[in-house]
Amino acid sequence: MGLNRRNFIKVTSLGSGGILVSSMIGLQACSTTDVDTWEPNFFIKIDQTGAITFTCPQSELGQGTSTGLAQILADELGADWNQIKIELADGSSEKFPNTQGTGGSNGIRKLWVPLREAAAATREMLIQAAARKWKISIEDCYTKMGYVHQRDNANKIPFGELLTSVKTEYPPTDLKFKDASDYEYIGSSPSGPKNKKIVTGALEYAIDVSVPDMVYARIKRSPVFGGRVKSFVSTKAREIEGVLDIFEVEPVPIPEEDDFLGGVRSGVAVIADSYWKAIQASELLDITWEDGPNEAKNTDTVIADFEQKKSQVNSLNTRANLSIAKTISAAYKIPYQANACMEPLNTVAHHKGTEIEIWVGTQAPQMTRWRIAQFTGMPEASIVVHNKIAGGGFGRRFFTDFVEEAVILSRKVKKPVKLIWTREDTIATSKYHPYSIEYWSAEFDTRNRLLRFKNKGYFTRASNYPSYLYGKPIAFHESIPHMAKSVLPRASWRSVMAYPWGFAMESFMDEVAHEMARDPLELRLEYLQNADVSGLNRNPDSDYQLDAKRLRRTLEVAKEKANYKGTKQGQTGVGVSAIMYNYSYCSHIAEVSVENGRLKIHKFTSVVDCGRVINPSQVKSQIEGSIVWGLSALMKQVITVEEGKVQQSNFHDYEPLRMIDNPKIEVHIVETDNLPTGVGEPGVPGVAPAVLNAIYNITGIRLREAPIEEALREQLITGLA
Repeated sequence: MGLNRRNFIKVTSLGSGGILVSSMIGLQACSTTDVDTWEPNFFIKIDQTGAITFTCPQSELGQGTSTGLAQILADELGADWNQIKIELADGSSEKFPNTQGTGGSNGIRKLWVPLREAAAATREMLIQAAARKWKISIEDCYTKMGYVHQRDNANKIPFGELLTSVKTEYPPTDLKFKDASDYEYIGSSPSGPKNKKIVTGALEYAIDVSVPDMVYARIKRSPVFGGRVKSFVSTKAREIEGVLDIFEVEPVPIPEEDDFLGGVRSGVAVIADSYWKAIQASELLDITWEDGPNEAKNTDTVIADFEQKKSQVNSLNTRANLSIAKTISAAYKIPYQANACMEPLNTVAHHKGTEIEIWVGTQAPQMTRWRIAQFTGMPEASIVVHNKIAGGGFGRRFFTDFVEEAVILSRKVKKPVKLIWTREDTIATSKYHPYSIEYWSAEFDTRNRLLRFKNKGYFTRASNYPSYLYGKPIAFHESIPHMAKSVLPRASWRSVMAYPWGFAMESFMDEVAHEMARDPLELRLEYLQNADVSGLNRNPDSDYQLDAKRLRRTLEVAKEKANYKGTKQGQTGVGVSAIMYNYSYCSHIAEVSVENGRLKIHKFTSVVDCGRVINPSQVKSQIEGSIVWGLSALMKQVITVEEGKVQQSNFHDYEPLRMIDNPKIEVHIVETDNLPTGVGEPGVPGVAPAVLNAIYNITGIRLREAPIEEALREQLITGLA
């Protein structure tokens, strides 16, 4: 293969020693016959009108990541925001290695550098083409609003008019990023290209996908995880006009090495010419289930198993020569939780024999493609995963089970199949955030000074979330996670294991402060002032390093903005929390009261430091959403199990917080020039402890188990009596 300009661009960017190493993530030029568009790399396509298509490798789930990334691209390129179009990338490890997993609040963080590099290189090639056309130096040119401008005069040329000449340009060997003072879009909140479509109902979500010759499916799954179909009668279901087929779906075990890879429950599938007919027919099925090993399990047996194994979790800390005068301890319990996305899980799959085409709203298009290849035994190159906009993910759309089901059905019926889970399916026969218990203790010396914390936990994964920034010499030590065999399959959930970790840690910090007769906020500030967090960074060589003083700063700002005067202000209890999650720092101050025997959450003052802010509006909306999410889980939401079956099925018994119960929320941003980090999850872990601490401060009731609504009401009634 001759190394012409076109192949040079592709090779030098893909190779580990190429001009731009991996930063351009595969520079490619269009074919010589395509004069209407130019694709300098896998992110960017420019047409003759100057319109720019940004191919976004991250998933769009309503969190706004695609808009934030488009702002980064537009600024570094010098584009006109009104000419930006966003398309989600198909799953591709070749084009977007390690950048297509949307989770852990990592979207902006993963792409901040490579996206700017791709845009900066594209900008410089446009400038080179314009400078050559004008016969001037490239130093005399710059880009702005979709034009290459000539300095010191009015000459300018739109990007679209440079397409022919720019294709002969080499990418630059030395990239220079724009100075922050020149940003047009980063740090502002422009309306995203999809916003008008959202408010007018014109935006296409995954559930709206329709392809020719498509049929519809609903699966009635075993209500007990691990159960299977014993027999079924489908006579009545087949009487519904439009029902095309009914058959058993064999279970597929969840891979033990990585439960992200899905697995399929045993069930019975109904195929029909409309979704409503598939629903109607599925409800007429007479299925006899063999419930399997979990048929006698319930929530209490899960708790008993945890308690029994508590002694098996050993301390990692054997620090000697401590003169311990007193110890306090507490246990914090977090129930099973469902993700309950507003858009139910759905997939369109077309198994064509030698290739498979999939349309799905997923948080992991790359991994989905790989899993379906593994699952079917087909080459990964024969699998196409079109990632679509989804109505919420919260971790649940990282898993591939619902995609696997659709592929199974399409292979069986030899047509494209649209599989939609009902709301009941998504809550009653799904995957769940696991039950967890955190055991904490604190040791004090004879002068009532804190010597150290101890922690024993289940599912804590403390080492994966180095959110404890109070430092040494408190001598905090991490627990050994105990992954108890669960009655229910696991799913990620917004903030994942940082949620039970933060729930317990920040609640217990308050218990320690009260034991020491110290103000909880001031004690935190003291510990964070010169905290030694060495050894807690996952990658000491990373540009991202833990900084306890950044967390301290969020707490200082929260104190100021909330006008904090102490833990009790009149008839209002005030609670505090401070959490780090994936290098974003967030503090909450909650204000609550008890009115007529009922809890009233009045206000949240929240402060976040997520480094350089790309879109302030999105930052605030994500923190607001995190607070409502956290309050729903704290107050009301719980998944319980009886005889192996989940007892909840819809929003009537898995109830989110209602609008009337939402507090006033103020979000403040600590603006810095640190590297940007995420905001979709850092606000969640501190919500519950801030409220629990406030409740204690006004009522003297210490709650350590979610959900709290009924338990608090009973204790308040008892207290009033």
